[in-house]
Amino acid sequence: MDPGQTVKHDISSSVDTCDNLIDVKVEEHPIEVEAKQENETCSNLYCEMVFAHISPLVLHKRTHTGEKPFKCNHCDKFFSRKDHLKLHQRIHTREKPQKCKTNFHYCEKCFPHQSTLVKHKRIHTGEKPYKCNHCEKLFSRKDNMPLHQRIHTGEKPYQCS
Repeated sequence: MDPGQTVKHDISSSVDTCDNLIDVKVEEHPIEVEAKQENETCSNLYCEMVFAHISPLVLHKRTHTGEKPFKCNHCDKFFSRKDHLKLHQRIHTREKPQKCKTNFHYCEKCFPHQSTLVKHKRIHTGEKPYKCNHCEKLFSRKDNMPLHQRIHTGEKPYQCS
């Protein structure tokens, strides 16, 4: 194609479809083909993000527009990325492909997401990467810190009614 040429493009053809995905935005629109540029830049006035390829830019722009074209057919949640939808659907399918494999302990636990497996493995390794800002106490999970930090702040959020 020549720079400046306008073509018709049906975006439904670029969206994978299967039993688990529902297309919610299908339209024809013109795409202007421009001379190849070194980098792709976000067009948002206050954003300075630059990408080497167009596809990450398209995904990034959804953070500004709020567009979520991928719909879960189990619970009506929408997602901006297909891979996020697929991860979410593990809640419904109870799929747990992330298996705990360790040389030191017998463990057969499985998890739906890699991030959950990483947190679990700290039980076996003893790793505690989170440190309290007020003392030397270490934690294996970041979400355990706020409760501990109340010791230092004196916060007592619960009151007898």
